[in-house]
Amino acid sequence: MTMTQSAAKALLARAFMAADSECRSMIKDNPNEWFPCGFASVVIKPARGPVVAALKDLGIGGKAYGGGYSVWNPSNNPTQWMDAKYQGAIAFAKVLRSAGVDCEPECRMD
Repeated sequence: MTMTQSAAKALLARAFMAADSECRSMIKDNPNEWFPCGFASVVIKPARGPVVAALKDLGIGGKAYGGGYSVWNPSNNPTQWMDAKYQGAIAFAKVLRSAGVDCEPECRMD
């Protein structure tokens, strides 16, 4: 059965909430950490399907370098701490994977 647009948006809402919660939790548990500074994202490959269509409809993400569709900083947290952002990206990817979406969390230092 193919996922509907509304189901894809509901899945994304759960994934964004998980990313936000995980990132905030890591910051709360480690209040004095900030290094390394960096970025995190989740890349969905291939860049098609109902989840990617829902992201495009919401104006979120874009073409990933090397192929796929990238969701930059899914926790939407302004921290510069790469590890916290990456934990958010891992949580986001975990929710998407639970619905069969092929994706990988990524991070890089600034």
